[in-house]
Amino acid sequence: PEVAHIRTLIEKPRGKQEIFHWHEHCADLGTDFQTAPVEVLWIAGRFNDVQAINIYEAVRSLVWRTLHDAIGMRIERATTYGVIEEWGDADLDRYATEGVPKLLDAGIKTIMVPNHFQNNMNTWGVSNMCCTVDYIFHDKAGMKRLADAVHAGGARFEMWGNTSISTLTLIFDKPDGAPKRIDFLPRAGSIMDRLGDSPWVRNASGAIEADHYTPVFAVLNLRDPQVRAYWHECWRAAREEVGLDVIFLDSSFNLSSDKFHYAYNPHSERAGGTIDQVELLTNVRPAQEPPAAIQSQYRAHLDLMADMQQYGYVYCGEDNGIFGISRSGPATTFRLDNLFMWMECLAVFDPAAIEAAGAEPADVFFKGLAYRMVWTVYWNIKYNTLSFAYCTDDDIIPVTEWHTALFKAFNQVNDLMIDREVLPGEVGVMYAAPEAGDSARVVWAFEDFDLPVESGAAITDVLTGETQDHRAHKYHVYLIR
Repeated sequence: PEVAHIRTLIEKPRGKQEIFHWHEHCADLGTDFQTAPVEVLWIAGRFNDVQAINIYEAVRSLVWRTLHDAIGMRIERATTYGVIEEWGDADLDRYATEGVPKLLDAGIKTIMVPNHFQNNMNTWGVSNMCCTVDYIFHDKAGMKRLADAVHAGGARFEMWGNTSISTLTLIFDKPDGAPKRIDFLPRAGSIMDRLGDSPWVRNASGAIEADHYTPVFAVLNLRDPQVRAYWHECWRAAREEVGLDVIFLDSSFNLSSDKFHYAYNPHSERAGGTIDQVELLTNVRPAQEPPAAIQSQYRAHLDLMADMQQYGYVYCGEDNGIFGISRSGPATTFRLDNLFMWMECLAVFDPAAIEAAGAEPADVFFKGLAYRMVWTVYWNIKYNTLSFAYCTDDDIIPVTEWHTALFKAFNQVNDLMIDREVLPGEVGVMYAAPEAGDSARVVWAFEDFDLPVESGAAITDVLTGETQDHRAHKYHVYLIR
């Protein structure tokens, strides 16, 4: 396998026995082009569901390891996951004293908060917090207290980020006339002071890329050295001075990796539709064509995340793919017959929707964790309680003791859940971690059955802490040594 920028569509039309796959190979503009190799694996014969799942897992594991090694990136692994988020001014000290302890008591090992860099909401009082003004904390001391509370409970601290800035930052960088009602931020040392001549991704029309978020976002060109230098300077400081451990890269697909920068005339000025903007003057052809480029952002995006791993970050992205923990994807009801595919993914537990789809919520909850699809827990700020529903919802979906016991069991065996085998009949899932030098195995039981163990093996029920015989019981987790 080779790391490359490829857009792929795989489709099985209803009523047909064919699978169609369509691949768009993307790369920089050049005088020649070589596509990445495409290999279609076909195994003859008929397989039952469990055999097919285990074949899928063997291929997935190989591809993940190969591609991560190819770009020098670490494979990320999901942990139990909690969120503290509201679309308004944050009370960081209340988060630390009320929200964090509840999440920690529930067995949560990563606690995420939204964007607390300077943003449209906390700086200008307009929508919204996802629009970064600068990669500088609005309340650095408050964030440090919050990080300390998370770390004191043995959890990782995660914060939202993305690779674009608010268009208000561009607008307010050009004060004109006498000062009026805007309290401009200092320019010295700011992002606008540090950016170079080509800081933005330009689309095919020459406009600053915003995806579908026009007119609020200006997407940064990740191939620009000055952009990368400023990004790393700010995020490294956030880690070393405040204590961030994880970045949740919002819109990691549509604002970062799957973008192209069109450079018609790199020597033109940064602003203004005047004679120096030759790409805007369609009736002018210069005697000598200026250098032009169309640049994929894909590898620049991956390299940026790999660099962040080098100074201590864990990468979580808003996409579904090979790299990073995935905090995205379809509704849980879409995943009910394919839970095995969503490992290292974060998901929303919606019992009512699961029941409406004809499934048992407890069964789906247990199997999700067994397949390493981790359920997101929210601290409901208004009601000061934990819920599987979003932080600001009035409807509470309770997080019960049974749920938290399974979260804590997951934490206990997480490091051993590496090589996966679904047991015959899908009565359970068994994991091993031979590369870690540990001969232990972990079994998540979907039904009552006899554990596949040799005579004399020590079996511990992770939920109760008790040793027992070879008989596994439904909804229990076992450590075998």
